[in-house]
Amino acid sequence: MSLAPFPILLALAAGVAGAGTQAPAGDPEGNAAARCERAAQAGDWESAVTECEAAREAFPESFGIHYFLGFAYEARESWSRAADAFAAFLEAVRETGEAESRFGEQIALASRRAALSRYRAGEYAAAVPLLREAVGADAADAESAFFLGMALLEEGESEEAEEAFRGVIEVSPGTPPPHFFVGRFRYEAGDYPAAEAHLLRFLEIAPGSPLAADALWMAGSIALRESAGEPETNETGNETGNEAAGEAGEGTPSAARGRAVERFRRFLDLEAEGDRAAAAHYFLGAFAADSDDCAGAERHYRRFLELAPDHEQAEEVRRYLREAAASCEPSAPAPPNRREGW
Repeated sequence: MSLAPFPILLALAAGVAGAGTQAPAGDPEGNAAARCERAAQAGDWESAVTECEAAREAFPESFGIHYFLGFAYEARESWSRAADAFAAFLEAVRETGEAESRFGEQIALASRRAALSRYRAGEYAAAVPLLREAVGADAADAESAFFLGMALLEEGESEEAEEAFRGVIEVSPGTPPPHFFVGRFRYEAGDYPAAEAHLLRFLEIAPGSPLAADALWMAGSIALRESAGEPETNETGNETGNEAAGEAGEGTPSAARGRAVERFRRFLDLEAEGDRAAAAHYFLGAFAADSDDCAGAERHYRRFLELAPDHEQAEEVRRYLREAAASCEPSAPAPPNRREGW
């Protein structure tokens, strides 16, 4: 970890109130403040905690020591203590008349690290204003913008969180999670074309992400809607084409069905159990039955019944299987492709 250089570091470590840095008799290695500085600059964080805590006792008026302690506790992942140390440094240094001119680099770094440490400590409400300040100071700071979005999400501020994630995408379009979260927000808002575009971009960048199953479920559900011929609308309520469709013909219900099949199959590779898996097997069974693929319909419907034997549509599926099992004829009626209750 690289620390921003501290001008006249020994004097700062001892504070600006006149505390000296001379080594006491019998202490050739220097006083506690000097040992604190050396340990921090060497990245010896365990020693830095010990020495800097001792230095804080010896030099209570110091602010440089708080700076080093912030990094030391950060290295130990003691996030609340790191944030407290950075905050103590910022409070003390800003009380000096020359803070911005002499310590601008340290102030900027400590402010940002305090914000990130508050978030990592789970102190989301306290982190939000600090992260906003960090993003305001550097619009290209994608990491702070991302954690701002996450903190706002934890605080239930979804609209502001989406705005923060869009800011990340603007400066770092290859970062996967913001695409997922914007896609989810747009999906929940009923803006399916925008949701699909972001979800597919997320899956393209991070196919192995733990969030991939959720993204595939939403993307499959969007294609399922399109396969039923439901018009897509954007967030203003206007009908719109499928932004992810591309070439002519890809926006048809038949093409949408193909996309739904592909996405639900990929979803099942990641999530084989549970209610969503049962629903995916049901939809795939219905598509197979509609396409006269009796074997595929039977395979998916039987798995659906294993996962959801008491589902309200289970009896219709059993009836289809009884009729289809005898002859597997194309005329065997498929249960309606309903989505209520999933």
